[in-house]
Amino acid sequence: EAEEAARLAEAERVWEAEEAARLAEAERVREAEEAARLAEAERVRKVEEAARLAEAERARKMEEAERLAEAEQVRAAAAAAATVGGLLADARAHIEALRLTNPPGRNAYDNLRSVLEIDPDNDDARAGLDAIVEQYLRLSSNEAEKRRFDRASAYLDRAESVRPGSESVASARQSIAELRAASEREPLTVAKAKVEPAITVPEPAAELERCAPRRLPPRPANFPGVLSIIYSHPAFDNAPAPKVRWAEYAYTSVINDRATERSVSRYDIVDSDAVASRVRKHHELSFDNGAGSYSFTEATTGLHIQVLGGILTPFDELQSKRAIRQVKDGVTESSNTVRETRTTLVRLYDIDGGLFPLRVGNALSFRDDLRVEADGGGPTAVPHQGAPTRYEVSGVVPGSEIDSRLACRVFVLDYAIERPDYRNRGKLYFSEELGLIAKQVGDSVSTLGDGRSIARHYERKLIDFEPIN
Repeated sequence: EAEEAARLAEAERVWEAEEAARLAEAERVREAEEAARLAEAERVRKVEEAARLAEAERARKMEEAERLAEAEQVRAAAAAAATVGGLLADARAHIEALRLTNPPGRNAYDNLRSVLEIDPDNDDARAGLDAIVEQYLRLSSNEAEKRRFDRASAYLDRAESVRPGSESVASARQSIAELRAASEREPLTVAKAKVEPAITVPEPAAELERCAPRRLPPRPANFPGVLSIIYSHPAFDNAPAPKVRWAEYAYTSVINDRATERSVSRYDIVDSDAVASRVRKHHELSFDNGAGSYSFTEATTGLHIQVLGGILTPFDELQSKRAIRQVKDGVTESSNTVRETRTTLVRLYDIDGGLFPLRVGNALSFRDDLRVEADGGGPTAVPHQGAPTRYEVSGVVPGSEIDSRLACRVFVLDYAIERPDYRNRGKLYFSEELGLIAKQVGDSVSTLGDGRSIARHYERKLIDFEPIN
């Protein structure tokens, strides 16, 4: 029994040991399999996460690239539109100045071709090419009327280069051929028998270069007396600078149909920029009341700043020396006076419209407040009263009608100045060839405090000048 019990106990112990070992091995295998499964799951998760992140980054980069491409397209379109707008504006200015296909790089044709390279279907550019052709047709017609047929044909050649195959050009060639044939059939005079020399027709812009406005960059630091609004407001853009070193004017005024006032004035241009000119001036004036009882002569020197060719004067400083002759009760008395005045534009407002570049129908109106200092006294404020001062381009006349030395057209500006006690209306004749007013004619009426009126008819006209070469 003891041995059997010992055997059974040993067997039980062996079984338990083997079972414990089996269970331990099973647990080890399970844990190893679970660890392997978890490791594989983590690996797969990481691979999937990396793939997801990579796909998300690829999608982000694609969206960013598309966004940047779209933004670049918008920027490029805006830049192209701005470029096209600028090119078209320059082309219109070139056409107006007859810079049609020359000079190279600065003419209407080059600008319009550049527009069509950016926007091949641009209607404004195509219309501009048609306008160039029309200008050449007009120039050709003018030459044909003068029997300068070679010049007329040369202008048509230029039109043909702009619009190859143009029916209008072909029709004009036929008309010129008929005019030439008719001219050759006419009886020859000595003048007509002369052979027209072979010529190279210059671009009309070269012939009319003297007519083109002079443009200068703005230099406001050189003109501290000019209000900043004059440099910043678009109404004062595109104003031509003077093209003369000096100019002289004769002035005549008839007062109340009796008294007369005459003067000769010289203006020396000291400095100019895109907006203003600094001018030294000298006046010699004489006055006679028409009754022999009162007259004077006056010499005035001074410095002023003018804008828009003299339409606006932001600063005016004068010293006048007057010699007076007066007859009282048969006794002649003489006296002398000296007077100093300074007039400053302190405010410019209610600005509307613009005159430049000069075209019929353009108009400018404004109000201006002034400060006047006389003979060293304190300043006097002169606020604007009444309606705005107004200028309007009403017409064009040949420059030769104003002065035989002017070859280019002159623009007529009607003006009106209305105040409670003063009215002034007239015409200015503005020459872009000079960058100045060439003539002024007008009538004014001033009402005095005692109710009397002073009516004045006046005329100021250019008599001499020195052009800038």
